[in-house]
Amino acid sequence: MQLSLGGRSNKVLTKESVEKMTTSVLENVGLGFFIEKHGNAFYFGHDGADEGFRAEMLVSKDKGYGVVVMANSDNGQILREVIRGVAREYGWDEFLPAPYEITSLDSAKLEGYTGRFQVNPDRVLTLTTEKAKLIAHPTGDPQFELLPISETTFIRRDANLKYQFTWSAANKSAAIGGGSPTGTIESIQIIGGGGSINAKRISADTLVPFELLLSGKISEAIEGYRTIKKDKPANASVTEDRINNLGYTLMRQKKLPEAIALFKLNVEFYPNAWNVYDSLAEAYMTNGEKDLAIANYKKSLELNPGNSNGAEMLKKLEGK
Repeated sequence: MQLSLGGRSNKVLTKESVEKMTTSVLENVGLGFFIEKHGNAFYFGHDGADEGFRAEMLVSKDKGYGVVVMANSDNGQILREVIRGVAREYGWDEFLPAPYEITSLDSAKLEGYTGRFQVNPDRVLTLTTEKAKLIAHPTGDPQFELLPISETTFIRRDANLKYQFTWSAANKSAAIGGGSPTGTIESIQIIGGGGSINAKRISADTLVPFELLLSGKISEAIEGYRTIKKDKPANASVTEDRINNLGYTLMRQKKLPEAIALFKLNVEFYPNAWNVYDSLAEAYMTNGEKDLAIANYKKSLELNPGNSNGAEMLKKLEGK
């Protein structure tokens, strides 16, 4: 790809084709690659995941350097840390953001930042304190530390995001003249390169669908997802890949009824996608429901005869 972009070798793809592949056709998305702009420098790459593994590739569009990082863990937070380390060591153009100076907030003040904040219809950011640190627990993902750069703004080590806290209007008056804001935080503005999200505070008993699943309220959770799909069909929380990934998360936690319910919902939402039947079949097989596993592997192979994993599993189930 890089040789072709530089006009040094076009044995596989023409320079014109590669230019199209590495140019955004949607927001930060090219034809097969994700695109990142850092200052005036462009980078392209792609991440990847399988059960127990995470990976990411990122390369310069113009300068010929890049890196591939792989981790044998479901937690891929270290990937970007390694990429930034490589970028610093080899002087990647405009890749690293300007360093921040971390401030210090005492434990008592940090308690005022805790609570639950809804990022999207199926994602909540729960903030707690541990050993004088503010810890963020996103729904279904590993926790991370939020580091203060002021009393209103925090950052994180593993992503180029800012978390800007907003207090209720009645309590902002304390900050006038340089004082500290007091009272209850209303929302968090999560700011990144692609825009911002306003996460509003919610109560402890307001549960998003995935939290309902984790608490064993399967039917309520499924109806919650159906409502999201009906009201916001393009929302990231109800994409095929996300629901599939959440199903495997539940399988790893030995929550098979919940996982099966989620995989069945994915079949309902995406009836022409071969992979949703493959995943449902695997869940049924794990749960000892052989006939249902066979039926769903057959449906997956009907939609995609090239599904070699499905074909192999079907042979084993049928004793061939």
